[in-house]
Amino acid sequence: MRTSISIDIDYGKVPLDDNGVVDWILDAEPGAAAAYYRGHLAHDRCESTQVHSAEKRRRLIAIAKRALAEEQNGLIRLVQRRLGDHDYIYIMVRASLRISRRPR
Repeated sequence: MRTSISIDIDYGKVPLDDNGVVDWILDAEPGAAAAYYRGHLAHDRCESTQVHSAEKRRRLIAIAKRALAEEQNGLIRLVQRRLGDHDYIYIMVRASLRISRRPR
Protein backbone atom coordinates (compact mmCIF):
# COMPACT_ATOMS: atom_id res chain seq x y z
CA MET A 1 0.00 0.00 0.00
CA ARG A 2 1.42 3.36 -1.01
CA THR A 3 0.49 6.41 1.02
CA SER A 4 -0.32 9.20 -1.42
CA ILE A 5 -1.84 12.60 -0.98
CA SER A 6 -3.54 14.06 -4.00
CA ILE A 7 -1.27 16.17 -6.15
CA ASP A 8 -4.35 17.98 -7.44
CA ILE A 9 -4.46 20.85 -4.94
CA ASP A 10 -5.70 24.43 -5.08
CA TYR A 11 -3.35 27.31 -5.86
CA GLY A 12 -1.65 28.70 -2.75
CA LYS A 13 -2.57 25.68 -0.66
CA VAL A 14 -0.17 24.20 1.90
CA PRO A 15 -1.80 20.82 2.66
CA LEU A 16 0.74 19.64 5.24
CA ASP A 17 2.70 21.20 8.06
CA ASP A 18 6.24 20.41 9.18
CA ASN A 19 5.09 17.50 11.36
CA GLY A 20 2.79 16.29 8.60
CA VAL A 21 5.78 15.87 6.30
CA VAL A 22 7.57 13.71 8.86
CA ASP A 23 4.44 11.65 9.53
CA TRP A 24 3.93 11.15 5.81
CA ILE A 25 7.54 10.03 5.31
CA LEU A 26 7.23 7.49 8.13
CA ASP A 27 4.00 6.02 6.70
CA ALA A 28 4.68 6.20 2.96
CA GLU A 29 6.00 3.34 0.90
CA PRO A 30 8.71 3.87 -1.70
CA GLY A 31 7.29 5.59 -4.77
CA ALA A 32 4.37 7.21 -2.94
CA ALA A 33 3.92 10.90 -3.76
CA ALA A 34 2.49 13.87 -1.91
CA ALA A 35 2.09 17.49 -2.92
CA TYR A 36 3.36 19.92 -0.33
CA TYR A 37 2.61 23.21 -2.10
CA ARG A 38 1.06 24.73 -5.18
CA GLY A 39 2.19 28.16 -6.34
CA HIS A 40 5.65 29.62 -6.92
CA LEU A 41 7.64 28.56 -3.87
CA ALA A 42 10.63 30.91 -4.17
CA HIS A 43 8.39 33.91 -4.81
CA ASP A 44 5.54 33.12 -2.45
CA ARG A 45 7.66 32.67 0.66
CA CYS A 46 9.27 36.13 0.41
CA GLU A 47 7.89 38.66 2.86
CA SER A 48 8.13 41.47 0.30
CA THR A 49 5.73 39.76 -2.13
CA GLN A 50 2.92 39.67 0.45
CA VAL A 51 1.36 36.64 -1.25
CA HIS A 52 0.52 35.03 2.10
CA SER A 53 -0.10 36.14 5.64
CA ALA A 54 2.89 36.05 7.97
CA GLU A 55 1.63 32.85 9.60
CA LYS A 56 1.04 31.02 6.31
CA ARG A 57 4.43 32.21 5.03
CA ARG A 58 6.15 30.83 8.17
CA ARG A 59 4.36 27.53 7.64
CA LEU A 60 5.40 27.44 3.98
CA ILE A 61 9.03 28.20 4.84
CA ALA A 62 9.05 25.48 7.51
CA ILE A 63 7.64 22.84 5.18
CA ALA A 64 10.02 23.81 2.36
CA LYS A 65 13.02 23.58 4.71
CA ARG A 66 11.83 20.23 6.08
CA ALA A 67 11.31 18.82 2.59
CA LEU A 68 14.79 19.93 1.50
CA ALA A 69 16.38 18.49 4.64
CA GLU A 70 14.66 15.14 4.17
CA GLU A 71 15.75 15.05 0.54
CA GLN A 72 19.32 15.67 1.66
CA ASN A 73 18.87 12.82 4.14
CA GLY A 74 17.89 10.58 1.21
CA LEU A 75 14.35 9.89 2.47
CA ILE A 76 12.48 11.67 -0.33
CA ARG A 77 13.03 13.09 -3.78
CA LEU A 78 11.64 16.52 -4.64
CA VAL A 79 10.05 17.19 -8.01
CA GLN A 80 7.82 19.87 -9.40
CA ARG A 81 5.29 20.08 -12.19
CA ARG A 82 4.79 23.36 -14.03
CA LEU A 83 1.15 24.15 -14.69
CA GLY A 84 1.48 27.74 -15.90
CA ASP A 85 3.06 31.11 -15.13
CA HIS A 86 4.06 31.12 -11.44
CA ASP A 87 1.99 27.96 -10.98
CA TYR A 88 3.81 24.81 -9.95
CA ILE A 89 2.94 21.78 -7.87
CA TYR A 90 5.78 20.82 -5.53
CA ILE A 91 5.84 17.09 -4.90
CA MET A 92 7.81 14.83 -2.60
CA VAL A 93 8.29 11.19 -3.58
CA ARG A 94 9.23 8.64 -0.95
CA ALA A 95 12.64 7.21 -1.78
CA SER A 96 13.48 3.57 -1.32
CA LEU A 97 15.78 2.90 1.56
CA ARG A 98 19.01 1.25 0.60
CA ILE A 99 21.39 0.45 3.36
CA SER A 100 24.96 0.36 2.21
CA ARG A 101 27.53 -1.54 4.15
CA ARG A 102 30.64 0.52 4.60
CA PRO A 103 33.77 -0.74 6.24
CA ARG A 104 34.46 0.85 9.62
